Amino acid sequence: MTAVIDSSITVDVLLRWDRGGRAKATLKPHAGDIHAPQLILPETISALRGIERGRKASPLRIARAMRNPSRLLTQLWDLGPLTRRVWQLRHAISTYDAYYVALAEQLSARLITADARLARAVEAGGWCPVDLVV
Repeated sequence: MTAVIDSSITVDVLLRWDRGGRAKATLKPHAGDIHAPQLILPETISALRGIERGRKASPLRIARAMRNPSRLLTQLWDLGPLTRRVWQLRHAISTYDAYYVALAEQLSARLITADARLARAVEAGGWCPVDLVV
């Protein structure tokens, strides 16, 4: 089954935090079929930068995470074809989140996130199946 992951999941897995272990277990049935919009790379790197600046993880842990931040993914998708749907979702969720939702819809995939607010919005909108990793 196809899955789309967002940067909240990527960061947790890359940093090997407790929730990252639960995320890996959630992703296991989707191995080899995990996708994300290209937006995930700058979002993940930005999040890692913030974690580093806030000293919430060791420099060694951050360096390990940065070795290959896209290693969880089977495929990265171009943002252009998703933009029309992202615009349609503008009143319900952030632009960044909308790219993940739009891709999940396009692929008829599950969205896997650690963002409870996004998961609630997706469920309320009925846009795609969603798994919240807590």
